[in-house]
Amino acid sequence: MVDSASALSKHNELARVYEVLELYSEMVGEVKAVVQLREAAQEQLSTDERNRLSVAYKHTTSRLRTAWRAAAEILPSARNFTIVGLVRQVRTQLKDEILDRCQEVIQLLENQTVTRDEDGVFLLKMRGDYHRYQAEVDGEKTEHQLQAAKAYAEASTLAKEVLTPVNSVRLGLSLNHSVFLFEIVGDRTAACLLARETLDQALRTIGDADAECQSEITLILQLLRDNLTIWRTEDSTDE
Repeated sequence: MVDSASALSKHNELARVYEVLELYSEMVGEVKAVVQLREAAQEQLSTDERNRLSVAYKHTTSRLRTAWRAAAEILPSARNFTIVGLVRQVRTQLKDEILDRCQEVIQLLENQTVTRDEDGVFLLKMRGDYHRYQAEVDGEKTEHQLQAAKAYAEASTLAKEVLTPVNSVRLGLSLNHSVFLFEIVGDRTAACLLARETLDQALRTIGDADAECQSEITLILQLLRDNLTIWRTEDSTDE
């Protein structure tokens, strides 16, 4: 019989291989097995395992979300009612897949302890993200929106207590939280305020940035700037 340590090592190695090969659906199976083994042993995921869990589900869910949005975009150009019906059918199937995939992630995260460190912030951020994706596609989005708001709020409070303003996880949290405020809540003012405050605080402490995360930090800061530009432009257009 294979012991749990050997099984854990095997699943982690396979997850790494699938990540390199960009076989993310197969990677999901391995990271799920890792989570289940850790739960059985009453252990927390390591940082590497946490990151692989995020990568696997991010790619598979992003593919579905992209297809769901694309289906909506082609509806106006559909040639007849038959095609419209087929596209709507596909879009409904995609919505159901997204809801199921997101719920799968949320359930995997439920038994993970929220520690008072970067891992805890990352965990809460993931919960917020996947509730946000559910709210994005579900017409009855109230509960998903409430759960996302709760997770993002808890993550933000913890991040301010344990992470520097230029920490990449804290920055990524603020980026996603601001997108949630803009796209799901519909509060442009709050979204812009959060993005602006995040940028200002990060730039004031940029010298404290982890050199190993410099490229990721730079990318997130640029995305925050880009969003601010777009959101403010839309605000001016509305006026």
